[in-house]
Amino acid sequence: MKIAESDSGKKIRIRLKYYMHYLIHQDDDSPLYLFENCDTNKKLKKKFDVPSYFREDYFNYVRL
Repeated sequence: MKIAESDSGKKIRIRLKYYMHYLIHQDDDSPLYLFENCDTNKKLKKKFDVPSYFREDYFNYVRL
């Protein structure tokens, strides 16, 4: 999974299990985050179900 880019623009990648370990143990002021990747999303969707409380898009009910 892509988590960052170097100063030269090179993608920095990490395995999900190492990223999860980092998330649990990090205390950075500016933590690393994942970049959206269509291929990765397809793989993750096959492995996980969206919790029921996230399935509804509640922004559809907001009137601005």
